[in-house]
Amino acid sequence: MDIIHFLKSDQLVADIQSYFGVQVKPVSKQFDELKSTKENSICQTTNNKYECVINNKFWYYLFKFGTELGDELFYSMFIPFWFWNIDGAVGRRVILVWAVVMCIGTVYHKDIVAGLALSILIMVPLVPLVDQFDNYFLTSPTGPLLCLVLSILTIIYYPSSDKWTPTRGDTTMIVSVCVGVQSGSWLNYQTGVMSSAELSPPYAIMWPSFVMIGCIVIRTVLGFLIVFATKKIAKKFFYNVICSFLRLDPDVIRKSKNTLQNKHKAIVELGCTYLTYSSVGFNILYTIPILFRLLGIERPTFYTEI
Repeated sequence: MDIIHFLKSDQLVADIQSYFGVQVKPVSKQFDELKSTKENSICQTTNNKYECVINNKFWYYLFKFGTELGDELFYSMFIPFWFWNIDGAVGRRVILVWAVVMCIGTVYHKDIVAGLALSILIMVPLVPLVDQFDNYFLTSPTGPLLCLVLSILTIIYYPSSDKWTPTRGDTTMIVSVCVGVQSGSWLNYQTGVMSSAELSPPYAIMWPSFVMIGCIVIRTVLGFLIVFATKKIAKKFFYNVICSFLRLDPDVIRKSKNTLQNKHKAIVELGCTYLTYSSVGFNILYTIPILFRLLGIERPTFYTEI
């Protein structure tokens, strides 16, 4: 247990920050002036007692770029772009691995090393088996049901914490996207829209023509507009529906504080997040590609990537 306490110690965090060029200083009278003149180099801790000066811009921007890869906006743009314009078979497998690894990472967000180690360890058996998992979720009649049950259990039995954190909401978003993607893919396959390619691998490389590039641009722009509209409309709709079902005032719930004791807000927001991002994932794989086909701008191999 000593190693666990050591890895969770504030001093270790401070040492790591110092190694990567973060200098922590007591707040000075000139803090506000420094903050206004060096906004990108100054930050504050949550208790507002320290200022953090960034001395190594390389590590700062590298880690900042890394955090952007875990941002909701990146997910909202990267995932649909990959499915619509690159490869759906790879995309489904990446989503499965991403959901499992990210759920473990958010559960163990307080011991970074343990979360990273567990994520790496679980990828050892997961990656070789991901083809079998993908085949089951795509072809089995019970695939969506199992995916739905597992995702709900993950949210319900999410480990509790001694204070409120946004990690449970992040986990809900991740698993709900996975549910939507798998459900949309499953429906494509079960309705006969998706089928195996007639040609056997290796496949010829399709170099993009000007027409293909134009279709990529149109698919991306049109698809993003629909995705963002879906998220905006679904979030408001499901929030109000859940509040109405629980006989709660949506405005009061929105303005209430995020605390462990505020169970009503947790239920409403987790439920809203789950339904919203499941809808987004489903649209990315099922509804929007149908629109692309009707407009004649679909990617030729989209429905053959099994």
